[in-house]
Amino acid sequence: MKKLIASILIVLLMIPTVAFAESTHTLSELDLTASGHSDKTLENDGYTWDAANAVLTLKDISVGGDVILPKKDCTINVQGECYAGKIWRNDSGAAQSTTINGSDGAKLWAEIEVSGALTLHKLTMTDGEIRNQTPGPYPNYILTLHDSAINLRSLSWMPNAGIDLHSSKLHVVMAMPDSMPQFWVEKITMDEKSEIVSDTRLINYGLCDLADFGNVLNYVAEPVGGRFFKQPGEAVTIVTEVQGELSKADHFVLRAPTGGGEEIPGDGGSEAGPGGTTGGTTDTGTSGGAQAGSGEKAPATGDGGLLLYGGAALLSMSAAAVLLSRKKRER
Repeated sequence: MKKLIASILIVLLMIPTVAFAESTHTLSELDLTASGHSDKTLENDGYTWDAANAVLTLKDISVGGDVILPKKDCTINVQGECYAGKIWRNDSGAAQSTTINGSDGAKLWAEIEVSGALTLHKLTMTDGEIRNQTPGPYPNYILTLHDSAINLRSLSWMPNAGIDLHSSKLHVVMAMPDSMPQFWVEKITMDEKSEIVSDTRLINYGLCDLADFGNVLNYVAEPVGGRFFKQPGEAVTIVTEVQGELSKADHFVLRAPTGGGEEIPGDGGSEAGPGGTTGGTTDTGTSGGAQAGSGEKAPATGDGGLLLYGGAALLSMSAAAVLLSRKKRER
């Protein structure tokens, strides 16, 4: 264990020199609803904008503020290492779809806010947040991951259609100090090659039934003995039984019983198959019967938890290094 801790500390000390390459291009904002983008090139400007087809291509660029999309279905292609303060349409009622594709080795660090569907394809996100705060029965408002590795600080996807993972990893384990991370989804669909790791509890409005989760009901790898639970009119949660009482899990891992060891392109986290552990705590509530309550928190155990927190710290400090570098360039 001491050697493990020492190794993590050594890696953390190396962050300023190895974590992120310098962005070749920097912008304070990228407003695609305005004119003046037709002559931009990847080599000279770090982006191109095909207005006719609503296709934005980014390459080794840092946009310190907003990337504002027009109110139409848009595609974003990511090349190299790219940072964006916030990608959105500056209109909570703009429910057009957004697709983000990653090229080989590309990495994106961004806050993404949409009101319609969002599809991530062959994308690696090293940090960020994803939000769709449009609750209700909109069948096409799905967060879909294909062959992607997504690491977030917070996820808030409120439409009933929920999230759908295909050969992907979704890790919400990067909470920053004084932040309030969420893992908010109404429904989860995932195949046997996908994995979800969350350092915070599952929350939602309870607008879907347990049956809507299908095979995912059998995918609770952590906490040990955990299961999905729902009372009529209440949220879907993941609970464990402690001394005959149900307690809400403050962290969870979802992984198919036979699929956890699959190699996923752009591996996005530290989970490496059945038997791994994560950091986090489990609410050992004091309420009785079938009621999932709250109470004292017992920390998760195992070296895997330390590794996960170490990895989160590594990426968080990397993010800080990028922000510091960007601020220096803006002066």
